[in-house]
Amino acid sequence: MTQINEHLFDSCFSLKSIQIPENVNYIDQKSFYDCVNFQSIQVPKNVHYIGNYAFYGCQSLKVIAIPEKVSKIEYRTFCRCSNLTSLHLHENITKIMYGAFSYCSSLQNITIPSKVSLLEENIFYYCTSL
Repeated sequence: MTQINEHLFDSCFSLKSIQIPENVNYIDQKSFYDCVNFQSIQVPKNVHYIGNYAFYGCQSLKVIAIPEKVSKIEYRTFCRCSNLTSLHLHENITKIMYGAFSYCSSLQNITIPSKVSLLEENIFYYCTSL
């Protein structure tokens, strides 16, 4: 297995954590969509792509480390992760797409890398703790 397919864990309400194999390098769109009790994930360092809405609605997710091979935060990837409190984006991130962190109401701290060349609209919409 080298990728987490689209909708693989979509709406798995009992899923709280997962250990993804180290050889996975691709997390498709909506892979963990609306996993409201999902609390933790260790994203393997070989992952180079995390798709649109991949963690949308993961309301219990508090922390996530984005691997250094990922260069773009896709459309609404972390939207509605309402318990996400802090996020450090590594220096290889160059683009942050529309609504990537919108409705992350507990997000208090984020570091935007100097190499970011594109910040689309509504990235931090309704991030009321920023």
